[in-house]
Amino acid sequence: MYYENEKEWLKKIEEERNELDRNQKITNARLEGYEKGISDGEARGKAIGEAIADVLEIKIEYVEEIIKFNS
Repeated sequence: MYYENEKEWLKKIEEERNELDRNQKITNARLEGYEKGISDGEARGKAIGEAIADVLEIKIEYVEEIIKFNS
């Protein structure tokens, strides 16, 4: 690309840098959301397993073994 003057060129570089920064923030937010989703999912799964263990009156370790065996 050819730019008429240095100000135009610098403006274009700044716009591109801002776009890269914006894209990086979006990527970071997605990763944080993904990690939070995994963490929340694990916590919910553990709570459900513990509840099932309580209902069946068995140890949570037994439920964990059943889950691992069937995964």
